[in-house]
Amino acid sequence: MDPAVRIAFAAHYLGESESNLYRRRADGQFPKPIQRGKGAFWLMSDLDAFKAGTWKEST
Repeated sequence: MDPAVRIAFAAHYLGESESNLYRRRADGQFPKPIQRGKGAFWLMSDLDAFKAGTWKEST
């Protein structure tokens, strides 16, 4: 099972600010979150791929 995490964890894990990650998301340079209720979550597999430089935006 692929864990899903909130933006605060993603920012800490990647060493970037939350606002920078949201900015990158708006520019298509960061994975889209999945919605669960009113919350936004990122899959750890997407964060790992982003950190490794292998993440590609799906079309």
